[in-house]
Amino acid sequence: MVLLPETHEEVEAIVKAAHAANVVIVPFGGGTNIVGGVNPIDGQSRMVVSLNLRCMNRLLSIDKFSHTATIQAGALGPKLEKDLLAEGYSLGHHPDSFEYSTLGGWLATRSAGMQSDAYGRIEDMLVSLKLVTPSGTLVTRTVPASSAGP
Repeated sequence: MVLLPETHEEVEAIVKAAHAANVVIVPFGGGTNIVGGVNPIDGQSRMVVSLNLRCMNRLLSIDKFSHTATIQAGALGPKLEKDLLAEGYSLGHHPDSFEYSTLGGWLATRSAGMQSDAYGRIEDMLVSLKLVTPSGTLVTRTVPASSAGP
């Protein structure tokens, strides 16, 4: 089964229902699947659902004072950059899989791009994260990784 949520609230409902029914959820974004992450395990007796995040691909907001953005996990690299450039910004993260991979995938794999020496790895760009677990939604504190600098 493949599910295509569009909002955080839909993901919460899906995870809650899947947990109650003992269903395995595998998040899916851009589709590179290099390591076979969406392949079910042989002999698995539990239902496996692919949670495709391609409909969660929006730039939700930009804080022009702190130069931070709130972006959904399913945003593909090219669309993400296009949306940011329309507002005068750029993430500057360009892994080899840029055209086919998503922000969520970059974060899940601690992606490093071709310009990582200039802009840092993706985890260096992350300020806060909001994610759904079977126990509920977790939101990390919105603070920079380091306060050092000019």
